[in-house]
Amino acid sequence: LQDGTRAGVGDEVVFSLVRSQRSGKLVARKVRQKRRTGWVDSIRGSFGFVRAHASERSYFFHLSEVVDGVTDLRTGDEVSFALSVSARTKERNATAVQRTAMAPPAAAASKLPPLPVRKSTEVGAGVIRQAKGPDGTRGFARFRARLAPPAEDELQAGAPAEAAAD
Repeated sequence: LQDGTRAGVGDEVVFSLVRSQRSGKLVARKVRQKRRTGWVDSIRGSFGFVRAHASERSYFFHLSEVVDGVTDLRTGDEVSFALSVSARTKERNATAVQRTAMAPPAAAASKLPPLPVRKSTEVGAGVIRQAKGPDGTRGFARFRARLAPPAEDELQAGAPAEAAAD
């Protein structure tokens, strides 16, 4: 490619067609990856997801793919990126992610759920959130009973206590 990188099978590129003076055949010149625009949808540790403006689809990216030495990429930042097919997963990933505009500070905070407010004089003032399961249910019970090991007389008898009472 024009910038020295290599295109893989399935990568989208943009190029100019010119006729070769030597052979008279059409050849591709000024080949580069097609750039898209979007915003950072989420960041989780060393990877994140960008959402494309045109397709409203999210694409995975690794923070090592962020260019221009940007280390403080945040949710809501406007970015441009190229798409490449991952050799491992065979899915399209965002590569050469470049920040074009920083998100306003309120944009990142607006996606968070509101926190419950307690008076600082209350005992145990702090934030407690109920865990949610993957299906949106309330998640874990607040207090879970632990199963006690069976009593020794139950182990020796080999029968449940109700059956022995009959």
